[in-house]
Formats: sequence, C-alpha cells, structure tokens
Amino acid sequence: MAICHAVATSYTYVSSLTSTYQVYLSHKLKAKPLIGKIITVLRAVYREYLSVSNRFEKLQDAYNREQDRNERLKNRLEEFLGENRELRTIATDFGRVRTVMGAEQVNAVIDRAKQQEQIEAEQKRALRRKRSREVR
Repeated sequence: MAICHAVATSYTYVSSLTSTYQVYLSHKLKAKPLIGKIITVLRAVYREYLSVSNRFEKLQDAYNREQDRNERLKNRLEEFLGENRELRTIATDFGRVRTVMGAEQVNAVIDRAKQQEQIEAEQKRALRRKRSREVR
C-alpha cells in the first residue's frame, strides 16, 4: 500500500510538473513574438537616441563657435571704439589749432606736408626700382 501511495504521489508530482512545463511553453510561445517586437522598438529608440545625440553635439559645437566669434567681434568693437575716441580727440585738437592759427595757414601747412610725403614716396619707389634692376 505504501508503494501504491508513493507511485500515486510521484505520478501526481510528475503530472503537475508536466502541466507547469506546458504552461511555461505556452507563455514562452506567446512571449517570443512580444519580446521580438520589444527588441525591435528598443533598437529603433537607441538609433534615434544616437541620432539626437549626434545632432546635439553638432549644435553644441556650432554654438561654441558662435560664442567665440561673438567674443572676437566684441573685442574688435572695443578696439574701434577706443580708436574712435582717439580720433575725435585729435579732430577736436585740430579744430582748436585751426581756430587759433587760421584756416588758410593750417591748410597751407597741410598741403606742404602732403607734397613732402609725395616727394618722399616717389624717391622710395625710384630707389626700389633701381635696386630691383641691379638685382636682375
């Protein structure tokens, strides 16, 4: 009798394992297509993440370049503003000299200075031509 009970118990155990395995297989068969779809979606999401990440890096680089360019332009503007202040001071001083000395006298001095500069420039050009001919 004990043997019959042991056989009956083991049969019950084996049949419960078999039904558990069958449930597992049915869930596995149902889950396999779902897992495949999840993997496909995850791959698509990852590809899109890489694309967005790449675009973000490019935009970040472009932004940094524009910031550098903006900084250089600010520096140049400061230089020009400083130069502009200096030129305004010189123009004011020139106006004072012109008022004190008279416009005609100042214009005559300026014309003589321009003529002298032109003569010196022509002499330099002639000297350079002479040297270049000697080199040849």
